Amino acid sequence: MFTFELNYTKQSILTKVLVIFSDSETLDESEYVEFFEDAYKRHLRPDHVVYLFPGYIRERVSSLFLDRSLALSSATRFGDKVPFSLVSYNHTGNIECLNNSLWAPDELSDFRKKACREGLLILARENGVIELAPPGTTFKKPSEREDKEFLSASKLCSGSCEESFVSFCILPKLPKEISRVRKVLIDTQSISYIVNNIALTLKKFGQNVQFSHESFSSYSGIEKNKPDDVSSTIIIISASTTNSLMTELEVKWGTPKENIITLLSYADRDRVLSDISSLSSFRGKKFSSDRHVKRIGEHFTAEIFAPKAVLIKKIHGDKILKAPFKELYNLRAFRCHKTKTGQSTRREFNVDLNFDDSDINQKISEWLLDLAKGHIPSSTKWIVIDKQDPVSERLATEIMRNISKDESSLSILDFKEAIDIDFGNSKDALIAFAPVIGSGNIFMSLNRDLRIAKHDGMRIFATLLHLYKGEKQKDQFRKSLVYGPNFSQYKFFARHEINMPARYNKSSWDLESKLILNFQEDYEFWGSRYNTLSQGSVGLGGLVGISGCGADKPLTFSRHFAFWSFEYNEESVTPEAVYFMVASVLQWARDNKDLDSSDSLSGDIYQQAVLDPEVFVRYNDPLLQSCLWRAANNSELDYSSDEVLSGQFADILLRLLDHHDNDKGEASIDILVGMAVEKIKLNKESMLRVIEKLQTMSESACYVKPLLDELNGLTN
Repeated sequence: MFTFELNYTKQSILTKVLVIFSDSETLDESEYVEFFEDAYKRHLRPDHVVYLFPGYIRERVSSLFLDRSLALSSATRFGDKVPFSLVSYNHTGNIECLNNSLWAPDELSDFRKKACREGLLILARENGVIELAPPGTTFKKPSEREDKEFLSASKLCSGSCEESFVSFCILPKLPKEISRVRKVLIDTQSISYIVNNIALTLKKFGQNVQFSHESFSSYSGIEKNKPDDVSSTIIIISASTTNSLMTELEVKWGTPKENIITLLSYADRDRVLSDISSLSSFRGKKFSSDRHVKRIGEHFTAEIFAPKAVLIKKIHGDKILKAPFKELYNLRAFRCHKTKTGQSTRREFNVDLNFDDSDINQKISEWLLDLAKGHIPSSTKWIVIDKQDPVSERLATEIMRNISKDESSLSILDFKEAIDIDFGNSKDALIAFAPVIGSGNIFMSLNRDLRIAKHDGMRIFATLLHLYKGEKQKDQFRKSLVYGPNFSQYKFFARHEINMPARYNKSSWDLESKLILNFQEDYEFWGSRYNTLSQGSVGLGGLVGISGCGADKPLTFSRHFAFWSFEYNEESVTPEAVYFMVASVLQWARDNKDLDSSDSLSGDIYQQAVLDPEVFVRYNDPLLQSCLWRAANNSELDYSSDEVLSGQFADILLRLLDHHDNDKGEASIDILVGMAVEKIKLNKESMLRVIEKLQTMSESACYVKPLLDELNGLTN
């Protein structure tokens, strides 16, 4: 629930309106009583109450707010002197009042605009969107201006309900035919959560969402990230004090102004959702300082402390469950840069459990049997799976056998079919099964569909492997999934779980593909590599990184991997399994609150956290060196602000380049790609040292020439 007050002139009378916003799909009548009681405790008696909610829960809300219902009685407790309005919005953000005629159509439109402006202003204030530079420093912004304040729109929302409110505010600015939008560009990946919520909201309204999203990196990306088709691209700017970025995009990209949206600004303008200049203490004042809060990647870090160089150690892998790696390391189950069936988007992490291994299949069968005996009730009448997946079909049959059911007493449904079934408020149990889940959206969507289809019984959600995106996301997912209406609890079971990073920007392989396409000359070496990156249906086929010994040669991996304590045959290891492990280790280094500060990859505004260049020496297997830079976040490889760290990294790379065509340094070409795609950043002096080395190699190893050209371009 998100509540706020606003002053609104209605019929020439200034009225204090209490707006109560919620997108909850699960509240029942008794919960609505508590809902309004809580809202009214937070505010003095208003002149008018507006309950604002999305139209996709309109039928449920209408059925609960009938005359003399407990929900309506609670909402209207102030009596006739305080009107109560049920107001829903549709996929275009237009609002409609359902229960009284107090609102004229033009009033509703005006009220929506004011509610968005005021609501966003209150979110910005309550969540501390305006950050002050530490004493003695100024923010050096992407536009090169210095200021005492920075608008951190990433902090605009503190929960999913607030995210949905921001989406509501954005909807009227989107094209009515949303299927025509192919790309949403944002100025910083830190607001990608808002775009995800917009897509989810539109899908709940039944809209055909076709767009993907990515960051264009604000001012630094204007020259190189212009979209191919500006007419089908929506640009969302997180925040701006002057709206200069909006103007530059109109001029340099030719973007129609109706395709640009700015969330927060100090300067009011059409396409700005909320002017928050009233919250500023320093607006219009000029500042300068010798010490800056500097942009590192897409984040800001004060130059008060030198970057914290974190050396990855064995302790970073202590809490990671090794069982899935022990079982699957040699079965080609782990895949990277692979497309999902019927889709073109490549996924960084993918696991395929469609293999024939009797030992592992026996262990899976034992787990399913324990699940059935301990947690699946005899009243179970439905199993929901992806019927297009052979693994799901096989294991669903096994579940049926374990609970002594056959097709006459238990129905197998597809995830897409559930919403069309009339469950008739049945109390019988249902189990949903997916071999592997990531974000868990397939279960979350099913949960919503089952509520709409009137399934009121126990729900058991089960998966063999959960690739969750950080500890916070896992906790939020579990809570959202298992808590049902009327205080009921569903169940969620995962045989194994692996902590993986959440990626809001492109993977290293996406960046690499784009880099190779831009090479001005054809090279057999790079042509072969591009073909590998283009095999979406199978992924990388073991070629995680580029070997200087040959574009089709896997990088070397030896026997002693610090994070695998189990016995394994290094010759049969799937390289992607190593990448998964390294990615999980780095994520634990970010998430683990028990680590000493010196061992944590979690940085803050006062100090940037980077991978210590020494990790590329400590983990000197070429495959590990490739996995480290590819799995790291961009900011963790940005050494450009520190002369010492830049120099150390350059020293290591130069030594590796001396052995670029043998197993001592074969990953050096791969690391150069990391620099060329600007994921690894060094200061100019160190860059020039690397360039000088490449100039001496370009005749004997001609395939380094396009990388040399790219690095030269970055230093000019």
